[in-house]
Amino acid sequence: MVEKNQITLTQALAERIRELLNKNNMTQYKFEQASGIAHGHLGHIMYGRKSGSNKTVSFTTVVMSAKGFGMTLSQFLDSPIFDYARLDVE
Repeated sequence: MVEKNQITLTQALAERIRELLNKNNMTQYKFEQASGIAHGHLGHIMYGRKSGSNKTVSFTTVVMSAKGFGMTLSQFLDSPIFDYARLDVE
């Protein structure tokens, strides 16, 4: 169960991507091209669109997201949004 201040990993990933898109003045299309994440899958992440039965994103998608911004995985995950205590990991 998600508590009031908790978010899912998918929501955290979407928030981090939005943050970095704004910071880098990058469009979602350009990010899709740089990361290799398919448009439909990114739509699922960013806007909560249903895609099969997956409730959360894969580790591969997180790695591809870092790649899309030209960051290491450590740099990408270095954000308070990924604070384990805040994430709903059930």
